[in-house]
Amino acid sequence: MHHFIMIQQDNATDQGFKVHLTPEEMKKKFGAEIDEEEPLYHVLAKMFRMVAGIDRIVIPGDFKSAQDHKAQAISCSLKVSDGFLYPLKTSLIFIQKPIIYIKHKDIKYIEFKRIGGKGGAGRSFDISIAKIESEGANDETFKNIDKKELKVLMSYFKDAGIKMR
Repeated sequence: MHHFIMIQQDNATDQGFKVHLTPEEMKKKFGAEIDEEEPLYHVLAKMFRMVAGIDRIVIPGDFKSAQDHKAQAISCSLKVSDGFLYPLKTSLIFIQKPIIYIKHKDIKYIEFKRIGGKGGAGRSFDISIAKIESEGANDETFKNIDKKELKVLMSYFKDAGIKMR
């Protein structure tokens, strides 16, 4: 069983498609209609929901990386795994093994670490996420985040109403 399936689709590309079923057949077979005028990534999300019975599809919000203004994630590592942290509208998800999903409502506070150093030296920093239910042993620490991402992450957490240290 897969708890998460990630599909990366370029939402800026306008790709056409043709559904070879009538609206009545779509409604009968899948219980919904597909509008051919919708962006392809919306249609793919609907198709997965209908065919696979997926109840929750998460699409990244407005977060943009400071390094690459097209990217909606930041590069970091968790334990020994390199991956990407996606700041979403109401949660965070780290994509790589292990996949970590943290809802905003489960976060007690965020602690920024290794920011200053000697004279602000260093190219990266860490963030530690303290969860409401289990502070301490089960904190998640994302490491080696580029210093350029500091302002956008602080703004993201501030806008989300999450306490920061």
